[in-house]
Amino acid sequence: MIPMLAWIANSAPSHLKATFYAVRASFVNLALSLSQLGTKYANQICTITREVRDSTSDTITTPADYGELGVLLLGLTVFNLFLPFLAILIIHGSRLSSA
Repeated sequence: MIPMLAWIANSAPSHLKATFYAVRASFVNLALSLSQLGTKYANQICTITREVRDSTSDTITTPADYGELGVLLLGLTVFNLFLPFLAILIIHGSRLSSA
């Protein structure tokens, strides 16, 4: 996170350093918040539990269930790979493109 903030500060135009930095840093914070929300909802959709044992009687109170782990990993990998590319394609095709 710190190198990215330093890169944002360094790449800002000299006459708009504070504004540029504040806007970009707020987008970084928004992305971190959305990442946490995405993790929460992904864990609610794909339920994965670990084994929990009672310490006194050594009996299993919650059995382990890793049945949906593959679906979760595959889904998040596809989502995290294609979402940035989709955003690049949308920006490149819109009027926001600078090049």
